[in-house]
Amino acid sequence: MQPASVLLVEPHDDERIMYADYLRHLGIRTFTSGTAADALRAAFERAPDVIVLEPCLGGSTRAGLAFIRTTKSDVHTRGIPIVVVSGHALDYECDAAIDAGCDAFFAKPFPPESLGLVVERFVRTERRRGG
Repeated sequence: MQPASVLLVEPHDDERIMYADYLRHLGIRTFTSGTAADALRAAFERAPDVIVLEPCLGGSTRAGLAFIRTTKSDVHTRGIPIVVVSGHALDYECDAAIDAGCDAFFAKPFPPESLGLVVERFVRTERRRGG
């Protein structure tokens, strides 16, 4: 069985490096992107097991929410769980991400171990379903 793979979409270099390093430490193949356009291309080309997304791309959550909607509406990517990790933790922002179709929401800051646990849980669930 191939190792799990994650597409990590994070515009902040330091956070992208920290979370990617931690996921790789767990043995998870990790691909990274800092923009919605690159992330969308990677989601279709690489078909990761899980997408971890900071929705505030380009200074606005609009691009991140559009990414979620596009990914969840396409037959090739709709089954990929999306974990939102956001520095904007107000209720309406969490609700907007959930309404767009995300599968889990974390407010920053949070320990990388929490992200690792939820990614591994989604990978196990998807593999049991045959996804």
